[in-house]
Amino acid sequence: MCAELVPTETPVNMTRLCKYGHERPVTKHTCPRCAVEATRRYIERKRLGLLKPRLTPDQRFDSYTCYAGDCIAWVGHSNDGRYGAFALLRGKKRWVPAHRYAYIRARGPIPDGMMLDHLCRNTFCVNPSHLEVVTARQNFERGRSPGILHAYHKSKTHCPHGHPYSGENLYQWKTYRYCRACIKAATLRWQKKSRFHEDEVTRLPLEG
Repeated sequence: MCAELVPTETPVNMTRLCKYGHERPVTKHTCPRCAVEATRRYIERKRLGLLKPRLTPDQRFDSYTCYAGDCIAWVGHSNDGRYGAFALLRGKKRWVPAHRYAYIRARGPIPDGMMLDHLCRNTFCVNPSHLEVVTARQNFERGRSPGILHAYHKSKTHCPHGHPYSGENLYQWKTYRYCRACIKAATLRWQKKSRFHEDEVTRLPLEG
């Protein structure tokens, strides 16, 4: 029969050396002597004014922003990939939307039940002048309204390939605008591809 295994207890008086050569009990994860010396060094540096001053929330907020045209872009943390998030309290990690913090800091508190709408349509913008207090229904209608999308596309002066939406290059059908140069290039690509397939079919050997 196998001998019954009896759990052994760690002796309290067992010690080991820390990385600085101090003896510490095995049951403790930190060296008491190192902890005391670290506290003394911190108190001395604080007395002499050698500690790096902590940044205020406003200073930390401004360090995560940069100017992008008329917008003030947020380059810090993002919770959902759509809106910026700012840690108001470092230790407790109390996250607040970056654009709401910027508006409250510049304009004051937001009324209960109201939301902020980005007039520039850039959700990472924290410029208070680009934010407007609206109701939840207004915010939803503005985000989904075809009029906003129509105005956005109407403001475009060139196609994605850089051709102007004007003169002989402009082709209009109902309310849509098309680029004649891009249509011509797409047609040539399609004809070239079709001609290549036709040549491949004629080169196939006849069966039988």
